[in-house]
Amino acid sequence: MKRLFLSDLHVGDGTAKDDFEFDEEFVKLLETFEAEDVELIINGDFLEISKSRRLKKLGLVPLSVVFERLEPEVVDDIVLNHERLFKKLAEFAKKKKVYYVVGNHDFYMLKMDKLRRRFWELLGVRIPICSHVYLDDWKILVFHGHQFDVTNRLSFDAKSRELLPPLGDYAARYMTIHFDDLLYTYNVPEDILKNYDNVKPATDTVKWLEYVSKAYNVGLDLVEEWTKTFVKMLKTPIAKRWMKVNYPLMNFFSNFFINNFGGLKLGEYIVRAVDKLRRLRQSDVLYKRSKKVLIRKRGKVFKKKDLVGFDEEMLEYDSRDVNGLILGHSHYSDLRFFKRGGDTTFYLNTGTWWPVVSKRGKVFHRICELTWALIDDSKGKLEIELHTRVRTIT
Repeated sequence: MKRLFLSDLHVGDGTAKDDFEFDEEFVKLLETFEAEDVELIINGDFLEISKSRRLKKLGLVPLSVVFERLEPEVVDDIVLNHERLFKKLAEFAKKKKVYYVVGNHDFYMLKMDKLRRRFWELLGVRIPICSHVYLDDWKILVFHGHQFDVTNRLSFDAKSRELLPPLGDYAARYMTIHFDDLLYTYNVPEDILKNYDNVKPATDTVKWLEYVSKAYNVGLDLVEEWTKTFVKMLKTPIAKRWMKVNYPLMNFFSNFFINNFGGLKLGEYIVRAVDKLRRLRQSDVLYKRSKKVLIRKRGKVFKKKDLVGFDEEMLEYDSRDVNGLILGHSHYSDLRFFKRGGDTTFYLNTGTWWPVVSKRGKVFHRICELTWALIDDSKGKLEIELHTRVRTIT
């Protein structure tokens, strides 16, 4: 038996925020395994719903309103813009077992029955859409990983008795609505719209905005406008409520400084600090949390706050029942092994097919590492392979 794992494709709806360019690579990957005894597990952020035009159209409404009003056609937009990819996935799923685990960009697929049904209708096959997969035969737990990332999981506001969107998701939607629309009015090149939130490390975002301002001469101070927009986002009621729920002590100080000493310099400082914290969390927190789970002999994998608004059945998993954790979310592929008593456990992150904008020398490049993992037990033991195919577009 072989199992193929990949995550974070972020297949979009064809608008400026659709960063997926690798339909043929995905098709070829599935074709490689068509003749083999293999299962496919897509581990989260497969459909890019958070940045879809239909979600943007709803505005910054509460999640309860999103769940009520988001049209199932959001799925049509994505599937019809990547017909070759989804045709091959449907063919594969009719012959092989395929699982679709949701992430923080497509958790709507789990929460909204009308989206799931439309997806199955378009594919012509019913692929299980779930919060996680537990592989009993291998004692491996597969989940996206945003459950370990406070900025990208759901929160519950006890005062209003409602779910709050992840701050990362809310910030992305806010910037898409306010900053993107500003760029459109200035006829800013599409490359800027596609790339400004793909810069890694995130602390280089300001440097990248300075770089493209000089390269394109857009007639707009991108750094100032982006920073002002981000600070305005932090001052919105939803962001303040999120901070109060998740960081009640820090909430007082953030309100004090943002409201009383706001301004570009302070705003830039806050943006850099938030981006740095987010980068550290995304690249490191998943590994650290996973290591704690994998090296201890017993203890719950998840805390209740990890799974707010999600599948609380996951609370039942204990470290002693898990020999391996497979995650995505961080966009950093990784494979590490640990000892637990006389046994070997492992942490595997399947990385991403999402493009990353990073600086090499004095030039920024758009780079994509198409990563996927294969686990094979045909020789009586688990053999784990992590594959990367780098694509660079300057």
